[in-house]
Amino acid sequence: MTGQFVVLRPVEAWVDQAEKALDDIRAANGGIEPPTIRDGHRIAPEAFSSLIEAMVALQQVTGSPVSDVLVQLAVLRPIEELL
Repeated sequence: MTGQFVVLRPVEAWVDQAEKALDDIRAANGGIEPPTIRDGHRIAPEAFSSLIEAMVALQQVTGSPVSDVLVQLAVLRPIEELL
């Protein structure tokens, strides 16, 4: 398959996803904020991946790039690989 693919979701949906993921990471950490976002990988891997996915989707809105290390830890794959 060739071409480019885009997943369209409202910004609010990505923000909700990020907030839920952060809540899940905090809950898995006994209600305590983890010292760093990266610590979320160890605490709640699935929620961490969801958080990083949302952060990547929101990069153009926030202006904050997500590090390649976090993307790799989250095991995010380009959509082209999934189709």
